[in-house]
Amino acid sequence: AIVCLSSITAPPAIAQGMILEEVVVTARRREESLQETPVAVSAFGNDEMRAAQIDGVGDLTARVPGLSRREGRKEADLSIRGVGQRVRGANADPAVGVYVDNIFIPRSDSQLVDAINLESVQVLRGPQGTLFGKNTAGGALLLTTRKPSDVAEGFVSGDFGDLDRARVRIGQSGPLTDRLAAGIVIDYAREDGYREDADTGSDYGDTNRRSVLGQFNYQGDSFDADLMLFWGKQEENFAPVNCVLASVSGALQGFTAPGDARSYVDVCNRSKALLNDEKVLVDQQVQPWEMTNRLAGLTLQWDIGDLQFKSITGYLYQDDILQGGEVDASPIFTINNRVEANRQLRANGIEDDGEERTFYSQEFQLIG
Repeated sequence: AIVCLSSITAPPAIAQGMILEEVVVTARRREESLQETPVAVSAFGNDEMRAAQIDGVGDLTARVPGLSRREGRKEADLSIRGVGQRVRGANADPAVGVYVDNIFIPRSDSQLVDAINLESVQVLRGPQGTLFGKNTAGGALLLTTRKPSDVAEGFVSGDFGDLDRARVRIGQSGPLTDRLAAGIVIDYAREDGYREDADTGSDYGDTNRRSVLGQFNYQGDSFDADLMLFWGKQEENFAPVNCVLASVSGALQGFTAPGDARSYVDVCNRSKALLNDEKVLVDQQVQPWEMTNRLAGLTLQWDIGDLQFKSITGYLYQDDILQGGEVDASPIFTINNRVEANRQLRANGIEDDGEERTFYSQEFQLIG
């Protein structure tokens, strides 16, 4: 894959007794030195990600200038230099493109890719539409997975901490034949929520994810092929929010809910007072954040003289989608909570078939 490749080559220079290593990136669809690339790029290799404790896309905001997101959100909500997309849902395209081995991740709620087996990450700042197409007005994140090794190798890693945090990752790869190698990585992560509902006791902001990544790599004399198969399941609750009243003159502040005499101002002030206790006040029904992802990517490359021809095919299927939402940060209103809205519809005999998404992509490249 060329989009996400980041590597270190032989040292070209020595300054003040230190060896300066050349960083090779592919921000312009070809390998070139980072110093010669007229694009603002932040590049991280596997060792740099481990040293910086980068476990996923969300951790990059602390390391990349200009990259930001609203912390605590379950969706990526990425912005680069202030350019991003604040609307989430199946009908909202991102303004910062995320690519895994050249495969475009088309929705913000799927872009918080964990570093399950990443070899490198490149963050391109500024519009990238010329080489990467639409949905890159703010920039692009290029993620490259680690290809299966031609020698047998494996690893086991674990991370444990407060709030019953546990993350375990197991990987194995090696040759199947002289030209074909395969690998598999299994990842499990869980952590209790960092905010509790003061009325119901439900935890919010928890982590509960399982994923499997399978890869196959074939290397011929003038033909290479990479196949990536990914399955991931997320079963969590929505990220917590507290209410901080900006004005008492807004229209919502004067409303009351049927059967509840409390005013929104009183409930909001109570929610704000709970900040120091690490608690929230939200909808009485638990707000889940669940989704199952199935991603497949096939990259075929032919060397034709001094040219390279590539075919990149992507497929993404998402189901078991159940995503709550909390805008008013109070238990007396239900605003923008789709789970609660569907619950009310079912109570009135209106059933929904559940949300499913299917995405296909096909790209051809001729490079020389």
